[in-house]
Amino acid sequence: MIVIGTEEYDLTNFNQDLCQCPNCGKRGVFVRKYANSFQINSHPIYSKGVGYSTICRKCNSAFQKGDDRFVDAYIDQEMAALKKPFWLNIGVLLFPLGILGFIAFITILSK
Repeated sequence: MIVIGTEEYDLTNFNQDLCQCPNCGKRGVFVRKYANSFQINSHPIYSKGVGYSTICRKCNSAFQKGDDRFVDAYIDQEMAALKKPFWLNIGVLLFPLGILGFIAFITILSK
C-alpha cells in the first residue's frame, strides 16, 4: 500500500531572542517556522515551501506581517536566518533512482 500526502516539519529555533509584544508590552513574541513537504510512505520527496506563525508566549496574541513594524522586522530577521534542511528535497533524487533500479532489476530477471 502506498500512502501519499504532505507533512509539516517544525523548524523553530527555541533559543531565538524574543521580540516585545505590542499588546502586552512584554518580551514574548516568537516566530514558529515550519516547512511543508510532499511525501510518499512517510519519506519526504520535495519541499513545498516554508511558512511561519508569530505568537506572543505571554498573552497568546497572534501577529501577521503589517500589524506592527517592530514585529515585521523581527519576522524578516528570523525568516532570513532560516535554513531549510536538505533532506526535505532528497527524495527528488532517490525516488527516481529507486524506480530505475527496480526497472533494471526486472530487466535482468527477464533475461
